[in-house]
Amino acid sequence: MTTIPARVRRHPRSFSRVTGCPRLGCKDNSVRVWDIHTRSSAGVLRGHADWVSVLAWSPSGRYLASGSDDRTVRVWDVEQPGDSTIHSGHPNYVDGLSWAPDGHWLATCSADWTIRVWDLIGTDRPLVISGDEKRVRAVAWAPDGQRLVSRSDDRTAQVWEVDRNQGEVIGVHRDGVTSLAWLPDGRHVVTGSADGTARVWADSIDPDELTTRARTRVFRALTDDDRRTHLLPGGGNS
Repeated sequence: MTTIPARVRRHPRSFSRVTGCPRLGCKDNSVRVWDIHTRSSAGVLRGHADWVSVLAWSPSGRYLASGSDDRTVRVWDVEQPGDSTIHSGHPNYVDGLSWAPDGHWLATCSADWTIRVWDLIGTDRPLVISGDEKRVRAVAWAPDGQRLVSRSDDRTAQVWEVDRNQGEVIGVHRDGVTSLAWLPDGRHVVTGSADGTARVWADSIDPDELTTRARTRVFRALTDDDRRTHLLPGGGNS
């Protein structure tokens, strides 16, 4: 068994289906490339000035995005080793990354409580999405590439309409949300939590449906049997 010599914090890992090489973000501020066949280092990507905390491959497998505690995001071209594009703007640690399905957009989230959406082909000025009430830990694109879901230290999962910069809380856990993912249907999100549960949420809330459920399942009228059993002295024996 080969031991990886770098100290890895929070084990940010990403695996390319195209190159067959995993990437590890490390405490020595580098991104290390490992050949899984020879179990040896295939290269080191350097440039970050602080711990590399999160990694994500582009859908094509050619580009690798890295987020760091140095508050920057780098996009590396694996066909041009050492060549990276720097995206700056978060005033605090970068905690999460997600590529849009078309590879055109990259979403990042941060300890600054915001989500930023970067246009990797056009302007370098990101769209800033805010609304979470605490640190945003992770973000993920929906299969349609139009929406994002985020998890935050406020114990919520929110779905964001990117074009409208508008979010909606779809679920709340009793403790912090630790993981999330879209179901392939693009209509549901699954979340895991420190409360010991995994929950599946619809991607939007229908007020009319909630009203109907409340009326039929909660606020129904008491029957005569209910009154005799629960309200009259002596219960059903009276």
